[in-house]
Amino acid sequence: MRFAILLLFLMIFAPDGQAASCGAGCQRTMGSCRVNEALWGAAMTARQAGLRVTSCCRSPAYNRQLRACGYFPSPSSSHMSGNAIDLIISPGLCRPETLRRYGFDRVCPHYHYGHCHITQCGTPRTYQAAQRRAR
Repeated sequence: MRFAILLLFLMIFAPDGQAASCGAGCQRTMGSCRVNEALWGAAMTARQAGLRVTSCCRSPAYNRQLRACGYFPSPSSSHMSGNAIDLIISPGLCRPETLRRYGFDRVCPHYHYGHCHITQCGTPRTYQAAQRRAR
């Protein structure tokens, strides 16, 4: 039984924290999405410091794929406009003052579903808001 659970775990999860069949992980661009420059630079600094960056840009199609794989991405996710990064970090460290050491400046983080969801303060919080702003 333990072997079956371990095998299932290894089959499902890729090293980047995404399900293997879903796993694009952290992409700088995807479709028309491009990660905000400030968030991207800080995410790469955090990755070099050993933190797991699990999600950056998502296309609407990739967001649907994640949902089909059992994740719960918002249909209006700010990842689809390039305005969000997810890190695996403890809840107590998911605070602006702590994230500053990795280069995250003026960020609005919140912890949910086992990760720190980080958006740049003042950027559109959802995909729909970013689309409206672009018009």
